[in-house]
Amino acid sequence: MECIVTEQGIAQVPALKSVPDFNLEEELALAGEFLLEPAMPLPPRKIGRDELAAMTGDSGTPVAAHEHEDE
Repeated sequence: MECIVTEQGIAQVPALKSVPDFNLEEELALAGEFLLEPAMPLPPRKIGRDELAAMTGDSGTPVAAHEHEDE
């Protein structure tokens, strides 16, 4: 099945019509190749997990949320 990640970072699986019998997060972790389709008028291109991680700054470890104090 195809999974689309929107510009807002929301994963969507258009073919799903009910609750799936799989975990999308686990399935994405197993994916080795992604098709990058930029929002700008550029041609789509296939990229690997390492390139995607480099583009998103994902080191593979969760990032703690930072709280900002009001001034």
